[in-house]
Amino acid sequence: MSHHPTRRGVLAGLAALALPLRAQAGAERLTYVTPYGFDITFYEALIAQSAGLFAAQGLDVAIEPGQNAVQGIQQVLAGGADLTRTVGINMLRAVADQGAPLVAIATLVPGPFFNFYAHADRPLTDPSALAGRTVGIVAHRGATDIALDLMLIEAGVDPATVTREIAPDTGATFALVQAGRIDGWIGGPSTLHRMQAAGLPVSASRIDNGIPSQVLVATPEVIDRRGDALVAYLRAIRAAVALADSLPPADALALLAGFDVPALADPAIARADLGMARGFISDSGRNRFVNAPDLWAGAVARLAGAGLMAPVAPDLLYTNALIDRA
Repeated sequence: MSHHPTRRGVLAGLAALALPLRAQAGAERLTYVTPYGFDITFYEALIAQSAGLFAAQGLDVAIEPGQNAVQGIQQVLAGGADLTRTVGINMLRAVADQGAPLVAIATLVPGPFFNFYAHADRPLTDPSALAGRTVGIVAHRGATDIALDLMLIEAGVDPATVTREIAPDTGATFALVQAGRIDGWIGGPSTLHRMQAAGLPVSASRIDNGIPSQVLVATPEVIDRRGDALVAYLRAIRAAVALADSLPPADALALLAGFDVPALADPAIARADLGMARGFISDSGRNRFVNAPDLWAGAVARLAGAGLMAPVAPDLLYTNALIDRA
């Protein structure tokens, strides 16, 4: 008969492991910026911190809550952070169109991430039906806007025929659909759980555009100078994902209690967010977080082919040299 570890036992054991390690002198400092705030979607870094897994790798990691995925890229480029997690579309276009010195050291979420939300009575699951409609996006020329353009172009729809409105990625945006101001919007996956909890008649369709959804990026300079520390970071987040997978959801979520994670206020939503985040993480075992060459090549072909970014050699966008050591 198998027994799950108790929450108290898990936390006590982790505390006993982590505290002496945190006190070690000479731990190497790294600064990591989240895409936005402290969210269960980014649980791998938060658990690695709270469980002492960074410390076990000889790291002192400062986790800074970003306001958006672009801000994290800006901080990395300015030297204010060593690495950030960001949306693949943002990273690809920054490199191809702006010459930004960014390299993906890991693909955290290889598959589809964004959803297209609409009213359940008017689901709009076919992109070709969006001509003449009004669609909500988070920011003009941001990741949701480009994702919409790619959907339309590949469906044979002129993007100019679709009106864009700025719409926050929250459940409150559903009121704009109900009021007829927009027909639907593109947003992140956890928004769905809040709308479902509120009993809203929402339709959600996953947008599979063949682009790495969430990637961990750094500059070539940081990779060259701090490669060993980045390998240690990757080892720690791999261990954090394995730890979360081994625990009952309540115990895994308890490891996030030291951060200001809004979803923890509602246990049902928190469990749904954690289950979703675990499902997004790439293949288990040694393949986890590896950059798949075919995925990156396909992403470049689709975005460049649609005229949404300049052509770029895919193998300049990522490296597996660090994750292969982790």
